[in-house]
Amino acid sequence: KMVVPFIGAGVSVSSGFPTWADHLRQQGRTAGVPVEKIETWLAQGKFEQAIAYIEELHGPEVLAQEICDVFSKTGNIQDITLHIAELFKDTLITTNYDRLLEQVFDTGTTSPVQVINGVNAMEQPAPDKTTIIKMHGDIKYPQRCILGKAQYDAAYGEAKLDLERPIPKMLRYYFTNNSLLFIGCSLKNDRTIQAFKAVK
Repeated sequence: KMVVPFIGAGVSVSSGFPTWADHLRQQGRTAGVPVEKIETWLAQGKFEQAIAYIEELHGPEVLAQEICDVFSKTGNIQDITLHIAELFKDTLITTNYDRLLEQVFDTGTTSPVQVINGVNAMEQPAPDKTTIIKMHGDIKYPQRCILGKAQYDAAYGEAKLDLERPIPKMLRYYFTNNSLLFIGCSLKNDRTIQAFKAVK
C-alpha cells in the first residue's frame, strides 16, 4: 500500500498560521462569546457548535471573511513542510485551507501540483502531478470552502454520516486502499474521524 500523508493544522502552525482551535478562540472574542463557553466546546472537541454559535452572533459572512483574512496569507516555509515535499510526491490530503503545501511545491516552472477540493473530491488525480486533496476547500476559492455547520452537514450528512457523499467517499477510498500517515492532526472526534470510524 502507498503511504499518503494526512496533514493537519499542526504543520501550518510553525509557518505562522493559527491552529483551528486558536482561530475559533479569536473569532469567539471578536463575536463576544464568553471565554468559558468557547473553551468548554473546544475541550470537548465540539468545534462545530462553536462555529454555529459564532455564526449566530456574527453571521456566516463575517465568519468566512475572518477565515479568509487569516488563512490566505503567505506562510513561512519550514523544515517540516520541506521534508513532506521531499518524501511525498504523489498524493497528499489536508484539512487545511491555507496554501502552504502549494507554496512548497512551487518551483516557478509549470505548475507541478493538482489541487482537488471538497467540491470535486472524486476528481481523477493527474498522473504527472503531485495531487493535493484539500478536503474542506482551498482559501483561494472561499465560496467552495466548508466553513460553517450547514456546509459540514451538506458535505458529510445532516442527521447522520452519509458515506456516499463525495468527501466521506473519498476518505473511505484512501483509508481502505492506502496507509495514512497523520501529521499535525489532533485526531479529535470530528467529522473526518467519524468517517474513518464508520469505514473501520
